Amino acid sequence: MNIQVEGKDSLYRDSNTGAIINSDTKAFDAIKAARAKSSRTDHEIDELKAEIEVLKSMIRGMQR
Repeated sequence: MNIQVEGKDSLYRDSNTGAIINSDTKAFDAIKAARAKSSRTDHEIDELKAEIEVLKSMIRGMQR
């Protein structure tokens, strides 16, 4: 049985486990999308760092 959390329409407490359950699927989907975007951004930053290292190496090679 789920017991509604006071003042929160979309939050329920599972009476068996004590876990808080969020029934707002739109909020859950938004969180998943934000995490995916953050992961893509982190990957893009890592790629740019690698490209910068290649360019720095090329410049060092030209200076010799």
